[in-house]
Amino acid sequence: MTKKTKSIDATHSKSVSQPNNEIQNPYASQISHETHTKDASHSSIGIHETSASQSQIEPQMINAPNDFEWQQIRHLVDTYEDMQAVRKAEMNRARMLLYRRLKDLGYIVEEKKEEDEKAFGDVVSDELIQPALEKAVADGKINPQELEMIDENTKYGKQFNTLEKTIIGRFAPIIEKHPIQTEYLSHIKGIGILTSARLICYLGDGSKFDTISKLWAYSGYKVENGIAQKRKKGVKSNWNNKVKTLTYLLVDGFIKHRTKYREIYDNEKARLLSMHPEKVVETEKWDGIHKTRWNPGHLHAMAMRKTAKIFLANYWLFVRTLNKLPTRSPYVIEKLGHTTLFKPEAYFEK
Repeated sequence: MTKKTKSIDATHSKSVSQPNNEIQNPYASQISHETHTKDASHSSIGIHETSASQSQIEPQMINAPNDFEWQQIRHLVDTYEDMQAVRKAEMNRARMLLYRRLKDLGYIVEEKKEEDEKAFGDVVSDELIQPALEKAVADGKINPQELEMIDENTKYGKQFNTLEKTIIGRFAPIIEKHPIQTEYLSHIKGIGILTSARLICYLGDGSKFDTISKLWAYSGYKVENGIAQKRKKGVKSNWNNKVKTLTYLLVDGFIKHRTKYREIYDNEKARLLSMHPEKVVETEKWDGIHKTRWNPGHLHAMAMRKTAKIFLANYWLFVRTLNKLPTRSPYVIEKLGHTTLFKPEAYFEK
């Protein structure tokens, strides 16, 4: 039974052999511009461009061997993500089925927790299930037919995992040769070849985003009238949900692995906590309940948001400079008078 994990690259960040067709691309020897997004809160980022649909700002690849090959890479990345989602769903269903069986037999006793403290990964974990399964088998409570079904479910998960590795092996050699990977992404702790492929496929060389703000809007980090973009029922989002999910998982990895980007998160969370030491209960009811503001979950989300925006700003600056495209200071520097700047290389760790 494979353990559920939120790792963005899972076990597939290992290098593979290089292809014969090496990608050639000129790049700048150093980054001559600096940037920093002063994201103090949702209302502090002055994104002034008008929104655009995903199709209007879909990025393209730089100096690709041919358009079809890059389309194939994008197809493989999307296929991998779809297959990974199916594998996780299948394994979680199998895990829950086994959990309920062991609970009925009395080999698992669920701890009493508040509803908001429960999480699927905490309640239904392999660390909890495996010892209980071994004891139930030793006691003869699990019959041979049930054991066969458990083995079949495990085999399906391994087969999916093998296919995922095969797919990565098809596009990894090209990504490993790509200048954005060799000159930038490979130096950032927490980014493996799969994450690099996703970033390059989704964001490209930055040529479709002439400002940082447009990249933020494409990634779901635009602010309108002081309010962050949010999905609304019945309204189609005008940003790329895959990119927003990717950056969320990426920042989550930065925090857990204590990379240099973790410093941004820690500093922003401490700053917000000093400004709002206690949560505030809203007087107006939402869905029949009084919601709170400035609670730990809100502060965490806001700090993650700022970290994600700074990473995207650094990506935009580096890859546009790499490809000798013009760059400019972010809106908060040009218009709002902020002066704090950071180089993308400041976050290199390898």
